[in-house]
Amino acid sequence: MSDRDRAEGFLIGTLVGGLVAGISALLFAPKSGEDLRKDIADQADEWKNQASDYASDVKQKGQELYSEARQTGEDLANTAKQAGNRYRDNAELALNKAKADLKSNISDDDVDVDELLDSLQETADQTLDRDKDITEDIIKQAKKDVES
Repeated sequence: MSDRDRAEGFLIGTLVGGLVAGISALLFAPKSGEDLRKDIADQADEWKNQASDYASDVKQKGQELYSEARQTGEDLANTAKQAGNRYRDNAELALNKAKADLKSNISDDDVDVDELLDSLQETADQTLDRDKDITEDIIKQAKKDVES
């Protein structure tokens, strides 16, 4: 059972219980018909005001929870983006270091360094694209979870 269902059930139970108790008290009190009708009308107005106040409080709390959830989702999305950017930057640094190490340690007669570097670059690009797609999927899912 969701919190909303529980809140609605509590509200209905409170209103019905208050209504039954109030009517019982009014009907069993020794008063004239005019006084009784006035008391019933006054009590009905009071219950209406209480229900309106309660509904307003519930609405405000719901808006607060929605705002908090939305902010949490945005924070999560920003964190994921930052992590992806850091990963990309670190991968590029590692690739550049690997290129420099290869050029300095392998002679052109042993290996076609340019071909090897192109292959490394292609692999790094594919890895970055894959990781970018994964990060974007995570961000989209987090936003969807927060909005629902």
